[in-house]
Amino acid sequence: MFDPFDFFKVSRDIYNHSKTKSEYKEAFFRSAISRAYYSIYHSYKEF
Repeated sequence: MFDPFDFFKVSRDIYNHSKTKSEYKEAFFRSAISRAYYSIYHSYKEF
């Protein structure tokens, strides 16, 4: 079964990677925000 919290875990990992000195730092940060949004969306969708 799909666990919305998995999106949050991925978001946290991507965010931690965005703190590195990568040329794609902003893209990683935006991706982390997107995954966090989906985590919340799917969590509350089940209510």
